[in-house]
Amino acid sequence: LNPSSDESDTVYKFGLSYQLSDDVLLYGLYSEGFRPGGTNRGRGVPFFPRQYASDLLENYEIGAKMSLLGGKARLNLTYFDMSWDDYQIEVVDPSNRACGTEAAPEPPACGQPWQKVVANVGQASSKGLEAQFDMMVTERLSFGANATWLDATIDEDVEVSIVVPAGSRLPLSPEFKGAFHADYEWPVDWFGGNSAYVRLQWSYTGDM
Repeated sequence: LNPSSDESDTVYKFGLSYQLSDDVLLYGLYSEGFRPGGTNRGRGVPFFPRQYASDLLENYEIGAKMSLLGGKARLNLTYFDMSWDDYQIEVVDPSNRACGTEAAPEPPACGQPWQKVVANVGQASSKGLEAQFDMMVTERLSFGANATWLDATIDEDVEVSIVVPAGSRLPLSPEFKGAFHADYEWPVDWFGGNSAYVRLQWSYTGDM
């Protein structure tokens, strides 16, 4: 058995920007991205196909980049809306379930060795807001923060061993994550160096 496949397509990216003032830049972006398909190293007769196709991501994005307080601070805001077609995900193939047990696939795709495979499992979407803020408080003290609010869900039921209903959150997709840091720097004359700094850093990632 020597499975092969061939895919070809074109992905696009378009952007527009407008300098509203010396301190404010507005922009819009449309972009596409993909992950190439491939072949699973399956054993036996797995439930999912041995091959999986490319998935395609379409992204619409608007944002603003702002300089504040005479250049001492910077604020970036981005809103994005993504749609994901035939998205790939790593799953445990349900063919490892014994034939005749609950949620087992029909023979011969049952009673196979346990294995993980990559599969195309449908439509999904992800939209949210990102914010980034940096500021020089003094010549020596600076701080910054960033945050992301995310709504990432599957848009149609996914059936593997169980049914994951449309509207469920995508795996590893927290609804919120953020971070904060502060740096203090001062001049020194140590071992040939001329400056030193200390940094306080904190980050948070919501449940996934």
